[in-house]
Amino acid sequence: MRDIRTGSQLTTETSSPAGIADVVLPEQGVKTLISVWGQKVYISSAENLPSEQGLKLDQRIRNRTERTLRLNRIVLSRKGFDSSSGGKPSPIFTDGRILSLPIPAPKSYNRSSKRFLDISWDSQSIAPFVECLSNEKGESWCHLDPDLRVEAIPRHPEWRPALGQADGEQTHLAAHGVGQSDLFLFFGMFRRVEQDGTDGWRFVRTAPTIHLLFGWLQVHEVLSLRTDADYERALRKYPWLSDHPHLHRSFKERHRRLRKRPNNTVYVSTPKLNIEGIDLPGGRVFQKEDSRFVLTDPEEVQRGASCRRSYWRLPEWFWPDDDCSRISRKVKLQRRSAPWIHVGSGGRGQEFVVDVDGIRDTANEWLRYLFEAH
Repeated sequence: MRDIRTGSQLTTETSSPAGIADVVLPEQGVKTLISVWGQKVYISSAENLPSEQGLKLDQRIRNRTERTLRLNRIVLSRKGFDSSSGGKPSPIFTDGRILSLPIPAPKSYNRSSKRFLDISWDSQSIAPFVECLSNEKGESWCHLDPDLRVEAIPRHPEWRPALGQADGEQTHLAAHGVGQSDLFLFFGMFRRVEQDGTDGWRFVRTAPTIHLLFGWLQVHEVLSLRTDADYERALRKYPWLSDHPHLHRSFKERHRRLRKRPNNTVYVSTPKLNIEGIDLPGGRVFQKEDSRFVLTDPEEVQRGASCRRSYWRLPEWFWPDDDCSRISRKVKLQRRSAPWIHVGSGGRGQEFVVDVDGIRDTANEWLRYLFEAH
């Protein structure tokens, strides 16, 4: 990296592929703080320029930095309670609010960092909902991932949302190049609930079980956790990740005990969404159900309790023609009805990577439409 005025070599004091770098002008010893986002940004020191010129330079740096952050992939990511993890849907309450219940910690973990009774929602523990709506106990260990709600547990002041992934699903994400600036849209299995007359909750008997988007995370940095040194480095940089299950010691112990390939990975969110026209944090949850968040085909939803939740309706740009699907997982095209496609998404895959290269404007328009409902 070189000073654009003098041509002298600049040095950076970080090897991070993303984030903040201190850039040093050797002959002057002046530091300028910039975002590099994995690419070289050629600058001179704004501190040594008159104030008006310095401000213009700072703006050019920001503009160039923002151009390096482009959405290349959208990941439809299955998370929360489902038929195999938790055994029941997450609830849609009578006022339309939604709560994605974190899955029970896998038995091979020994323990995790949090119990259901430790997790808060609406100023109360989620344990009563878990006990009413599933066979899990409130004191059981759970896997709080993705970790999207700031109010879920006591937080470090610098906390940001994060997602962990490992094993075959992480291999799938890596094979499709998921990384910085890409957007996870989390979906899960949901169903309407009602009070049962005894201060508890039950599922509405005639209500459909649907696939519903409940949150998002745009990637700021991908942390590969293959060695103890990787864990230590991640916690030095992001100390609040000590609460995340993928950095808990039980996760490392499980991989060693099962002798699995250590591809444990954590995706840290951006501070804010970098999508034009959207002013929201880089990761959070949707507060209420909305038709825009429903993946399940509306015709299936109308069938009530017999709804097939894995039959989805998506914008047609997900599958522009019969021989060209943009979806990484094998899904079955059922039919077309412009501007939609209808697909079957059966199977146990968690991560559906959608390549938006070449149609970024179309994808961003859809995302703006989606986030308007938040």
